[in-house]
Amino acid sequence: MRSALLRALPALLLTLSLTACPSDGPPPTPPGTGSGGGTPPAGQGGADPGRPDDAPAAQPGGGDAAESWQVIASPAVKEEIYPMLQAADTWPAPAGLKAVGEVPAERRPDPSKVRALKELVAFVVHPDLRPRDMDAAIGVDAQGRTFMRLGKDRTRGSASVDVRRRVDDVKFDHPVFAITIEDPSDGGQSLDRLKRRVRQVVAPELAREMEAPKHELVAHPKVNGEQGVAAMAMLDRQGFGGQFPYLYAFGSDKHLLVLLQEVPHMSLGGDDGQGPR
Repeated sequence: MRSALLRALPALLLTLSLTACPSDGPPPTPPGTGSGGGTPPAGQGGADPGRPDDAPAAQPGGGDAAESWQVIASPAVKEEIYPMLQAADTWPAPAGLKAVGEVPAERRPDPSKVRALKELVAFVVHPDLRPRDMDAAIGVDAQGRTFMRLGKDRTRGSASVDVRRRVDDVKFDHPVFAITIEDPSDGGQSLDRLKRRVRQVVAPELAREMEAPKHELVAHPKVNGEQGVAAMAMLDRQGFGGQFPYLYAFGSDKHLLVLLQEVPHMSLGGDDGQGPR
């Protein structure tokens, strides 16, 4: 089943990317490079899943400060962190998302995007975070982006394919799948702690893949302190890396952000990075 998904999802996400992003945008910045990015390491809810029990109903319009999470709170950290994570510095709180039925018809998610999101959650996210009813868990934020609330007994966060970084107001065309959860983690942040937190969010098969030294998270050279730890992994091209070659993570004392980046020309290639053969 995983093999079938690996072959179906790249084309689906690339289609979404081409329809959502301008074709004449700037060339993408390689992972881990560019402004503040550094250089990549060498080799490297119960009955209602859509809203936590104690969360208020979404207010019309949404998106105000009370309905947003500041995932990357420090401007200095945002400047230094991997560029792919910069667009996720602010994340809509699940309570601020509108159910699809509450959104005007012209702003409702494209069914193909919803299908891709559901398949990715089933493919990448840990079973404990997959909502009991994926359709009921779909929500739209104030910007019109599509999210899926994550969690069974209570909503802990959300996932989206719409969180893209911009350069001069043009979205990068690399498809991404991003997850942010509310995950309090008191005490000093460290790479080992970040690895443990990521393992609790991603599918067990992906967690096992990332245990291999060649595919484990490697800490960012500068974002690695009390304000949070960032890291990047180069995934196995014969495994999850056939879909998403790069996985980025950032953990603070309040949130955990995990982003997987697809590079279409590298999909389903070998470990040599030369792409399909």
